[in-house]
Amino acid sequence: MQTNKFLWAACLLGLLMLSCKGEDGRDGQDGLDANFEVFNMTAMDASWVPSSDTQGLNTLYQASFSVPELTEYICDNGLVTCYHVYSDGVQAPLPVVRWFEDQDGNRWSEVYDFEYQPGTLTVFFTVSDFYYVGSPGDQQFRLVLSWAGEKNR
Repeated sequence: MQTNKFLWAACLLGLLMLSCKGEDGRDGQDGLDANFEVFNMTAMDASWVPSSDTQGLNTLYQASFSVPELTEYICDNGLVTCYHVYSDGVQAPLPVVRWFEDQDGNRWSEVYDFEYQPGTLTVFFTVSDFYYVGSPGDQQFRLVLSWAGEKNR
């Protein structure tokens, strides 16, 4: 009886393995390889550039990074993910919103988000009431590029 259970389990496992087949490509061609690159970046305090509306209000800060590996192919066909890395090593995917309250009960949020184009990553920092004096200081970010196939096509 135990042998029959083992034999049935082995057959079922074999059938499952045959049905869980990966991408083989088309018409007998090999499938595309998955690729990724990871970049750790620091926006130094002096690298944050303030931007504001035409009246000089609603200040936000931005820091740009040159990323030659961020090709047009990756922008159009891949996945670009950016994380804010906190001082304790915790990573949060952008956009990220954090809420704060001071001892007087004043509340605000801080938002980090990003945009990209071939060769460039720009990270933005905004405070919910748009009132903030000074840059966000030194901040760590982690950029992950993912794509299938050759990135320089």
